[in-house]
Amino acid sequence: DDMTYADDYVEKVLQAFEQNPKADVIVFNLDEPYAKGRKRYRIPKTKRLNRFNYLRYGCARIAVRLQSIKGNAIYFNQCFGGGTEHAAGEDNLFLTACFDKRLKIVAVPITIATLLEDRESTWGRQYDEKYIKDLGHLYYAMSKRWWKVLCFQAAVRKRKIYQCSPWKAYKMMTDIKK
Repeated sequence: DDMTYADDYVEKVLQAFEQNPKADVIVFNLDEPYAKGRKRYRIPKTKRLNRFNYLRYGCARIAVRLQSIKGNAIYFNQCFGGGTEHAAGEDNLFLTACFDKRLKIVAVPITIATLLEDRESTWGRQYDEKYIKDLGHLYYAMSKRWWKVLCFQAAVRKRKIYQCSPWKAYKMMTDIKK
């Protein structure tokens, strides 16, 4: 209820898979004409995604080859996302699982939908203690080996938006119940 697909989105998605026959997952652009301040990343040209550039893409812009997802037993983690204990991250965990199964993920500069401003977002973009701790849980779920490195990079890279110092943010992210 917060976006409208383009009239020809089905054709756009099918054509993108035809043009990228080895792609298992394709990420598209979304228009957001009413966005204030920070906007979603726009894909400027077709590129293959990797473990260093995939965390910026949300579920609404993802299309998959269903047989690739089912055949690899990939699913959305029901502990993360709107209405769950951890308010965000289901898309990141989904794409992480795709990488773990060595699926090919491609981003294309094709817009398939427009975001609407008809209702208040379910996530108010509050970078508070709960959000920071949820990031710690997300990074732990993504990689038990590298989660503290992911926490550190997030604490440093996003230091201007947190309501605390990078060190305190890192401590909150890593002081979670596993």
